[in-house]
Amino acid sequence: MNEEDKRIIELIRKGDETVFATLFVTYYGELCNYGSAFVDRSEAEDIVARIFASFWEKRRSLNVTDSIRSFLYTSVRNACLNEIRKGRSRKAYQDYIYKRLQNIYDNPDEGDLKEISTILKETLEDLSKSQRTAFELSRFRDMSYKEIAEAMGVSVKSVEYYISSALMKIREKMRDFFS
Repeated sequence: MNEEDKRIIELIRKGDETVFATLFVTYYGELCNYGSAFVDRSEAEDIVARIFASFWEKRRSLNVTDSIRSFLYTSVRNACLNEIRKGRSRKAYQDYIYKRLQNIYDNPDEGDLKEISTILKETLEDLSKSQRTAFELSRFRDMSYKEIAEAMGVSVKSVEYYISSALMKIREKMRDFFS
């Protein structure tokens, strides 16, 4: 590992969000492109977002022996291959969720709607201010990533990061509801 990568890892271990966001912006697009060689684009984006979220969550115990770039590419490749292996069970789970949502939509049960609303509200409250703002502008005000970036005074890549992180947390909370 070169000295620059060592410095970056050390700053991330100390919780430097700016350095982490720069790392995300630098590699997100190319990692999504790389992952798209294994799985479809939206799945690759989810995988890359999960990898970055895990990278941040486990930052204090990171064991990066090669370059950061190699570490990220290897992580994406391995995660994509795992997704391919899990493909059949994932499809069944997606079908189940779709049927459950369709049933809720066709036969709204006040309890289900309230529970979903509560889960979403609690999850949004737990997000960082940047994540919540970007998510709400995207989903509730139907603004494009570019418009959100301009409104927030950040790059489009930062908006992508905020929204993908928010979606990941929402999916995690909703998983409990659907299991």
